[in-house]
Amino acid sequence: MYIDSDLRGDGASIQLWQGLASSHRSDPAGVWSGIIDSLRLNLTSVLVDDFESGSNRVRFPDSAADPPDKSLRVFYIRPTDVPLNPKMVPGITSAMQDAQKFYLEKCKFTFKLNDPVVEVVNGTHPRSWYEDNPGGGSDDYWRAVYNAKADLSNRVPSVGADGNRKRWKIVFYVDAEGTGAGGGEGGGWVLLPKHDADGASGYSVDKARRWVGGMCHELGHCFGLPDAKSNDGTIMSAAMYNWPNCTIMPAMVTTFQNLGANSGFWFPTIATGIDLRIPALSASDSWSPRFSGNELQVGMPLLEPVLATISLYDLAGKRRMRLTPGAQDMGKKGLSFPVGGLEAGSYVFSVEEGGKIKGKRVVRKAE
Repeated sequence: MYIDSDLRGDGASIQLWQGLASSHRSDPAGVWSGIIDSLRLNLTSVLVDDFESGSNRVRFPDSAADPPDKSLRVFYIRPTDVPLNPKMVPGITSAMQDAQKFYLEKCKFTFKLNDPVVEVVNGTHPRSWYEDNPGGGSDDYWRAVYNAKADLSNRVPSVGADGNRKRWKIVFYVDAEGTGAGGGEGGGWVLLPKHDADGASGYSVDKARRWVGGMCHELGHCFGLPDAKSNDGTIMSAAMYNWPNCTIMPAMVTTFQNLGANSGFWFPTIATGIDLRIPALSASDSWSPRFSGNELQVGMPLLEPVLATISLYDLAGKRRMRLTPGAQDMGKKGLSFPVGGLEAGSYVFSVEEGGKIKGKRVVRKAE
């Protein structure tokens, strides 16, 4: 259940309340507790539990904290007269995750997506404005996406302020296009119109070649590659329509790595956007929790004595387990805790002192 609301505006709490299913309204304390816990965790979004169909993430990009630097921000821009298609955000998310895995397979590194992957932006104009406003230029191909680019920069000022794309690379889909509209770009941007959003929102396996292959191609431009001069089997050629049966040549990989504009944007594994940069107050950056069977094992080189509490939160921001190892002297510590009752999935592991979170890591419990 996605809730469209700007929490800053008058009546925002009413809009939010009206967006809740009856099952949520019957448990207001639980709903708001989940929101508060998520914000306290400094996650990049708010989750509201849907007791009927699982959890869905709610992102307010114009009122919530920005996601971590050196990540790929993905936006869906919804004109004022366009209802939110419930398949749009999950579909775009899947397309971006498939592209992320493709880059990791071909390059042995990839870009970082945020959590949630897609940020929904409520545009300030109807669909016709994006398609017809002359401020987007005289070229039918670019007008809708250029108008959307300007609107996005106004709605999310941090995007507009990051003119050289040093903080984030930006992908957006706008639910508008007009006759002859297209998209593309480069220099840290991917700009896509309505037909790409429609395709990503519900692509099947046989159509993934068009929508995911196209995204991988445009990401190549985003990170500095030109079009191939011939159909050479690479993602920058017409071979993108054969995705995933296309490649990224070693010279392209070298270009990705050597371009200064890409510095800090590549990761050797699939990385999420949960902010892991806040160091533990009394632990070095090398502390590393991990699950081993039905035990949670934690190695922490403590730089000073500490009385800490260790907690596990799910990605909705709810504390699932509170572990109190007691006072610890400085030095290398190897702690273990039984977690047999914890289901498989990803969790935020936190070190807390005095009721405040001092450091966190994401850790996954396998099936």
